[in-house]
Amino acid sequence: MQKPILEARNITKTYQMGEVTVHALKNLSIEFYPGEFVVLLGHSGSGKSTLLNILGGLDKATSGEVYFNHQLISEYNENQLTEYRRDSIGFIFQMYNLLPRLTALENVQLVAELANDPMKPEEALMILGMEHRADHFPSQLSGGEQQRISIARAIAKNSPLLFCDEPTGALDFKTGVLVLEALQRVNQEMGATTIVITHNSSIAELADRVIFLKDGQIQNIKVNKEKKSVRDISW
Repeated sequence: MQKPILEARNITKTYQMGEVTVHALKNLSIEFYPGEFVVLLGHSGSGKSTLLNILGGLDKATSGEVYFNHQLISEYNENQLTEYRRDSIGFIFQMYNLLPRLTALENVQLVAELANDPMKPEEALMILGMEHRADHFPSQLSGGEQQRISIARAIAKNSPLLFCDEPTGALDFKTGVLVLEALQRVNQEMGATTIVITHNSSIAELADRVIFLKDGQIQNIKVNKEKKSVRDISW
């Protein structure tokens, strides 16, 4: 049986807002496997981003454990967490966060230079179909093009995990489809375990597994026996 690459065990996350204790996650446990495409689905406030931030070492759980390749990363110090994020995870957010004074290629190169075993930045741009925009600055690119550059930047690290927080949230429908096609291709060709946060239930049809969150807990897990390509989805 395949072993998980990433695992959360009994994760609880609470915030104090004045006199009120907010339970963002409640004793949540989940495993993720090498090469799978997973969608975290739920309404705003369901705990999706909190879970991804804890899995990615951007936030710490109040209690519980996180394992990456069977190593307990929830006990890592700040330096170890920095190395974990740098070497093991490509992050893609709703906002592109490209450096405006660098070209598309230079934005990708900047991240690739920090990684242990990066792919060539030019190759990352080619996978995303953006090699013809390599010398353009972010201000010369559309929103969808900027998001594809941000994906190229994330995959150039050649890391085993790819975390995507509402990657199409700021895009129109047509552009969002292009970005999702890029993510699906990256997952299939590079084999990175891909976790996508969304509130769009249609995107769930792309996934190997769909994890439904509600009020900080897993409400249901659906396995797609036949996951669809982006163009086959009934939007």
